[in-house]
Amino acid sequence: MILIAEADVLRTNLILAWLGGLVLFAAAFLLFNAELLIQSVLYRAAASDHASAVSAFLSMAVQALLLLLLLIFLPRKWLGILLMLVAVSAIINVTYSGILGEVLDPSKIAWMLAEARQSSNAIGQFGAEFALAAGKVLAGIILLCLSRQLLRRTILPTLQNLSMAPTLRFFVMAGLTAMFLLSHIPWFGPVSSERNLYVFGTALLNAKPPPDRGPVIVEADPSRQIRKIVWLVDESISHDAFDRLIKPDIRDHQAIDFGPATSLGNCSTPSNIALRSGVNVLKVNAKTDLRATPSIWQYARKAGYQTVLLDGQVSGPPQNMMLPPERGLIDQYKSMADGLHTDRKMADVINAKLKAPDKEFVVAVLRGVHFQYTDHYPDGISDKSKPPIYQYEKAVRFSKKDVLERVLDGVDRQNVAIIYTSDHGQNVKPGVVPHCSANPVRQEFEIPLFAFLPESRRPLFAAMTDGPRSASQIFPTSIVWMGYSADYAEKTYDHRLMQPSKRQVWFGRTVVPVNPGDQIDVGTIASYQASNPD
Repeated sequence: MILIAEADVLRTNLILAWLGGLVLFAAAFLLFNAELLIQSVLYRAAASDHASAVSAFLSMAVQALLLLLLLIFLPRKWLGILLMLVAVSAIINVTYSGILGEVLDPSKIAWMLAEARQSSNAIGQFGAEFALAAGKVLAGIILLCLSRQLLRRTILPTLQNLSMAPTLRFFVMAGLTAMFLLSHIPWFGPVSSERNLYVFGTALLNAKPPPDRGPVIVEADPSRQIRKIVWLVDESISHDAFDRLIKPDIRDHQAIDFGPATSLGNCSTPSNIALRSGVNVLKVNAKTDLRATPSIWQYARKAGYQTVLLDGQVSGPPQNMMLPPERGLIDQYKSMADGLHTDRKMADVINAKLKAPDKEFVVAVLRGVHFQYTDHYPDGISDKSKPPIYQYEKAVRFSKKDVLERVLDGVDRQNVAIIYTSDHGQNVKPGVVPHCSANPVRQEFEIPLFAFLPESRRPLFAAMTDGPRSASQIFPTSIVWMGYSADYAEKTYDHRLMQPSKRQVWFGRTVVPVNPGDQIDVGTIASYQASNPD
């Protein structure tokens, strides 16, 4: 009986040690990957994008399992190398997330490498954040070491008795190799923080450089120019929300409303890339590379404008796949993310620019109301039980309150042209993906599109032709305001906004080819509507 009791105690202790080892490992993994799990799993689930949330969770689980097996079976002489590699990658991720609230991707790694000369300044400015990140990573490494001790004490004796350890070591190494290869496949999911530095670094080393953008082959006529041209590109504002909640407040400002227009994509990145690049809507196809066309910045600079980009959504480098060749054409870039009042602060900055004498072309990416909507107005946490439409409308009201009035306050509008639009619409229904869904609905494409123009330009729009408008028309309209030929603009891109769009196109997630010759996701609204009738 005593022997049986002792065996039971031993078995219980082994089980507790095994469970303790797993708990310690899970805690370490969470320390390294908290922000990634929140954004790729919890946020997608909160947005009802359950397929993406499950895919991301499974991807992270596979990577955690393989790290766990490696931690258990690696010989001591290799353990130090493993922990060093984990620590280096994790501390960069945790520090970046702690300072900026974002997760790393290859473009951000490239930006960090380009800004390495500023590392000492960054440490001086964000010393507390660096120290906190280092503390988290150190705690995670200690937890991994403790986990290894507990798990090896309970697992290895049993496996060695069964002569399984060498076989499992082989499968662990094979599994790690497979994981590295799978991580380069888009559907594999997010790459965990303890290793993504090396995966993204490899991707950057192997990436082909973007093509050279084509030159602007026409000349601008200064006598036909509008001195200030501004694009206000909002985030996730649907035409319906604009029409009911924003438009009534600007009726006295003589805005020209083009009605419900079609966005260039139901995701932010493809929409913004296409907007900046310009689209020849009659010729665009799956082999088009928007990185090779003259960008709006090239037209503006050749016409003598100072180019300005204000971004209210990020703290750090420009977003939406703005590659270095394009970034180099922007004279002034300012990241302006500053909490709930970002759009009002941006409006004040834009207002000051409109009153200055410089000839400027300004793109302002507003903060808007990206889901979760309760994050975009004060005390939103108390409204989490309310339906999405309530949360969304409250966020829109708060986001845009007084913004356009601040932009226009005291401005001499005789030489100012302002276009307001949104990157995409929003499908505000319970249990659906609001935008960027794999199977988009009409509401994801419907955006507001209106303009504030000098009195001298308004007669051109007095007898507008009825018909559907598209965000693709913003580009040709704007370059005509820069002094370029209207015939050239309409032949090369789309009709100006006085007429309906020649052909409404939209781009999917793969908006630029990864390698030369790859196909992109592009379609027409006409074909979309034919296959998705309301």
